[in-house]
Amino acid sequence: MSGTIEYKELYDYAGLFAGSDGHIYSVVDSEIIDGTRYVTLQPVREYLCGDYATVHVMRRHDCTETIQNVHALVCEAFNGRPSRRKGLHIRHLNGNSMDNRPCNLAYGTPRQNWEDKILTNTATIGEKNGRAKLTDDQRREVYDMYAEGCSQKKIAEQFGVTQGAVSKIIKQCRSGGYAFIAS
Repeated sequence: MSGTIEYKELYDYAGLFAGSDGHIYSVVDSEIIDGTRYVTLQPVREYLCGDYATVHVMRRHDCTETIQNVHALVCEAFNGRPSRRKGLHIRHLNGNSMDNRPCNLAYGTPRQNWEDKILTNTATIGEKNGRAKLTDDQRREVYDMYAEGCSQKKIAEQFGVTQGAVSKIIKQCRSGGYAFIAS
């Protein structure tokens, strides 16, 4: 069965289907034979918006054009609509935001989404964060200096950051909220 794509109709969007390969398809031809509707599909052009693939779609109920994330359309088509619980995210279980296959998508809490990112090493923590002022090695050094008795104020002065930033690094290290990656 590998290589076979399953398609699910996107009822909120005119003439669109989500494929089990993680892509969106539009109807280019349709015919009814013996009461069964047969359609010919073609992939919809995807655009990169940040880390996610998006598509231009038309809402069925009001014929307005909108841009939707591919992962949201695929997840809803194959996993159903999320519960009414607010704040659910769509998780990319393997950490690859371009892998929109249904088996890689699941609804979850923001915390579960963050934990996925930590497990797959895609979280923007430490030096992966574009706003980071310290490297991972420097963060280790901050924690080590504090463990050896150096004051947070002195550490902050040495590294050119605030005492609050030093305190946060120490708390993250103590709580296990920041995992140092062995180099």
